[in-house]
Amino acid sequence: MNDEVRITARTLNLNESPQLALPELDEAAVVDRLRALLIHIAHTDLAVSLWVGFSIYKELNGADIGLELYQEWSAKGPAITTKGAVASTWRSAKKRDMKDWGFQTLETMVKDRGVVLNFARSSAPENAQKSDTVEGVIEAQNRFQQSSLRDRHHELKQEVQEQRGFLEGLALLGQSTVFYADPNTGKTLCTLSALINSVRQGEIVPENVYYLNADDSGAGLAEKAAILKEYGVHMLGDGYQGFAAENFKPWTEEMIRDGSIKGKIFVLDTLTKFVDSNNKTQARNFTKHVRALTSKGATVVALAHTRKNVAADGSKVYAGTSDVFNDFDCTYMVVELSAGASDGLKTVEFQNKKRRGDVKLKVAYSYPNVPMKSYEELLLSVQLADPDLVSTLNKGAEIRSDMQVIEAIKSCVAGGVKTRMQIANTVGPNLQYSRAKTLAILDKYSGIVPGTHFWTFTVGERGAHIYVLVPQERARTPDFQLSSPPQPAPQVSLEEFEALEV
Repeated sequence: MNDEVRITARTLNLNESPQLALPELDEAAVVDRLRALLIHIAHTDLAVSLWVGFSIYKELNGADIGLELYQEWSAKGPAITTKGAVASTWRSAKKRDMKDWGFQTLETMVKDRGVVLNFARSSAPENAQKSDTVEGVIEAQNRFQQSSLRDRHHELKQEVQEQRGFLEGLALLGQSTVFYADPNTGKTLCTLSALINSVRQGEIVPENVYYLNADDSGAGLAEKAAILKEYGVHMLGDGYQGFAAENFKPWTEEMIRDGSIKGKIFVLDTLTKFVDSNNKTQARNFTKHVRALTSKGATVVALAHTRKNVAADGSKVYAGTSDVFNDFDCTYMVVELSAGASDGLKTVEFQNKKRRGDVKLKVAYSYPNVPMKSYEELLLSVQLADPDLVSTLNKGAEIRSDMQVIEAIKSCVAGGVKTRMQIANTVGPNLQYSRAKTLAILDKYSGIVPGTHFWTFTVGERGAHIYVLVPQERARTPDFQLSSPPQPAPQVSLEEFEALEV
């Protein structure tokens, strides 16, 4: 035995491990037993690869099936991975003394990891069947240890997709992302624009992108398919070329099985065509499948709808159960900022609500809000919105969201309900708002700048805040009526307001 083998024997303490008396097995049973052992042996370095290769060679007498088993195991690790290198090691085993290798070597390596071996210890009876296998003869100390990924990280790294940003920073490769928006907000338009820009910038390989269009007319499908063809992106239409939305799950399951799923990008437009998001069981099963795809290196981007009714604070609410929102890696609400604007532009903002990784919190797009000759012309007009414009529009959108409470507070102050607590106790019950929320809006718009503030206050007896309205450039007509009309109060003129000490 040469120096390398002697070092190996001492390292593994082979001489201290009792030889197990095992039944005589046929070739198939030997392969099964070897597989059961190899599950628990991580391919970490050259020495381990040699020990495993020599042991397989000995137990299968150098048979071709042994080389196949060795290659299969070697492909899962970082050391010897090429078939040529494995074959060279296999050939070198012919020149070695094999008495110190075999099951004993592999069993010692497995036991060193804390795995309990439950192989039979007695000789095989005369009537033992050659077809007997050793499935289940190795049992981990507990189920958690058996399922541990501690020694499988190399395999996981090979399967998962590197998480790099694309879609203008709205999504990461290898993750699931969903964009929620009202109909006609421009989510498809902006998503297509961002997708094309990602192709142009080399962030994604167009051949790997599948835009699954299940919510478009025939004319719209044809026009978008022609546009994406120019950039090398695949578009599939529901009911065309054998594709239907319900094919998404079985077709991607097939890609997982054959190993072709890694690096693929699927855009689902829209989500309701692929799953009934109002059905919790279906939604949960769908998100589990999406997680299986991303764990194997795929990327999923879904376009989805919001509910018609908004939340109490005026914000958008996702349609369906919470499963997609909670289980997808990244979630955005697409909000129109330009409602009521007269500049001829439509501006929408993707606002992040949930993320796992380094994605942008907000991205805004602008495009002409006028009829275009073609969809391609409209698509080419989409651009990232000017930050100053977005800031102005966000301020206007915030005021619109709060307008019902603003008008209610203005009606109170104009009607003589003018102290802080009187306003909170009057507005809250009428609008079914909490006092805390009413007071927050009262403070938010208190100041002396017309257009930004709607009221200010002076300090009265015992520190009471007494509110007066700030004259605006254009008067607003209150749409809030008190349940019981207050007593008239004197109006404050612009000259009197400017003279106030605030």
